[in-house]
Amino acid sequence: MPGVAGLCLLGLYLVFVVFTLAPAEARLERLRQNDILQQQKQRHSEHLVRVGRDTPVEQLAVFYSYFSEAKSAPDWLDLIYQAAREHNLKLEQGEYRVARERAGQLTRYQITLPVKGSYLQIRGFLARALSDVPIASLDSIKFERQKVGDGTIEAKVKMTMYLGSNE
Repeated sequence: MPGVAGLCLLGLYLVFVVFTLAPAEARLERLRQNDILQQQKQRHSEHLVRVGRDTPVEQLAVFYSYFSEAKSAPDWLDLIYQAAREHNLKLEQGEYRVARERAGQLTRYQITLPVKGSYLQIRGFLARALSDVPIASLDSIKFERQKVGDGTIEAKVKMTMYLGSNE
């Protein structure tokens, strides 16, 4: 009897995890990412309101404040990876390079990603990634198809994220 009760409790626990806990964790992660996005949008709107009323030096300071610190790069990359997952794309091994500008206060985080999927999947992924990561730009994209009738396209996507300094 105690064994049957234990199995019933284990079954109830698994049902709880699958139907309650896992969706709640996924929702919490989406809320965290939305919070990052909202903070960026707020900075951008504050920037737009202030332009024209400040001196050029103040405008430049507001411009640089729009960009997240370089240490936030993993959070932004996670949004890019989430956009790929939403469009059923698997991002294989990419190339990542950090380039600090001599003049100015921005750091360029250059990303090269090989992507395989349909044209619509790749297009949707890029639209979502660039929408969710306002500090990113699409530098280039190269499409290649192995055969004429093949539905799978191999693409090489080059993006740059512009980040502020950690200081």
